Amino acid sequence: MTVCVDCGGRLVAGCAVPDPAPVLEFNDLRTVFIASSVVQGHVVAGAIEAAGIPVYLKGEMLQGAIGELAADVGQVEVQVPIDRVERARDIALLFEGPAD
Repeated sequence: MTVCVDCGGRLVAGCAVPDPAPVLEFNDLRTVFIASSVVQGHVVAGAIEAAGIPVYLKGEMLQGAIGELAADVGQVEVQVPIDRVERARDIALLFEGPAD
């Protein structure tokens, strides 16, 4: 074959080199909010992500073990890369305070 069946473009011999996948590193994270539940954690994380900041929810996968773990494990930490902490904290502050 010398022509692409889909576009009609000329084919070149050799292996195609795929573009490298973007690497998301969560090596240096800081906690910006401690949620009392997974739901609250996802709400805060969603608001932070909407601002273009990547988020990691520490402890969200432990919820299935409730009853087998210590009582304080129900908390979920919203974490962001260290260079985005200030902006993420500003957003997270909107969710602190008494629930109405």
